Amino acid sequence: MKTVEQGAATSVRCATRPLFEGRGGVYCENSGIAPLMSAQEGREWSLANRSWKAGVVPYAVDPAAADRLWELSERLTV
Repeated sequence: MKTVEQGAATSVRCATRPLFEGRGGVYCENSGIAPLMSAQEGREWSLANRSWKAGVVPYAVDPAAADRLWELSERLTV
């Protein structure tokens, strides 16, 4: 469990570090860019005991999926 300060640290750091300037579409955790899990690791994690595993699953940062979600959101909110 993290304190409030620890929980906010990643958002604050990733929003203010020059390293991230102009870089969108990245997933941050623990004050840095999260490592990409393989699809297999993502399946194993989600089906297992859900113990903490650092990283982001591929479908969460898939540009094509993001485009589809954006288009769907536009249609549903007009």
